[in-house]
Amino acid sequence: MTQSLWFFGSRFSIIADHTTTAGQYDLLEGYFPPTAQIPLHRHTRYSEHQP
Repeated sequence: MTQSLWFFGSRFSIIADHTTTAGQYDLLEGYFPPTAQIPLHRHTRYSEHQP
């Protein structure tokens, strides 16, 4: 499964989601412009890891 969408001026590709990982995780890849800043947010069901 790969789906792309624009969110806050950045493009995200959903590589895998809960339906393909037995609810274990979601895998997203993001492309951000040089000045992009991710708004403050909170994850209530998943933890967030970045390379």
